[in-house]
Amino acid sequence: MSASDHVIRPRRKSDFVLRFESPKAARAWTDLLAVRRNAVVDAWEKLTSSPMTSTELCYRMTNELAVLVRNGRNHQRWQLKLNERDGARIWYFVIDQTVIIEKVHTSHPNETK
Repeated sequence: MSASDHVIRPRRKSDFVLRFESPKAARAWTDLLAVRRNAVVDAWEKLTSSPMTSTELCYRMTNELAVLVRNGRNHQRWQLKLNERDGARIWYFVIDQTVIIEKVHTSHPNETK
């Protein structure tokens, strides 16, 4: 390592790990990061520290979007809004200490209109 190397943000032992479910989710995250960097950093903080704590902007999905099945297991789908003003949202589910980012919407998703 040299003095000019990028310092990786350390994780607390209690932090959750973030993973993308698909390359499409990873690309959408990058797109959102390009236009909403500070809000995405705040989302990262929320998702790594307390992804299953409900707030006005973070909550479990309802109705037909509430549950998704992966590898034969049911998972509760969560939604994190970046703010109250626009439609950018992150859909995710949690397995143990891992947050799986399923979809990243840069605008309001049609599925919830």
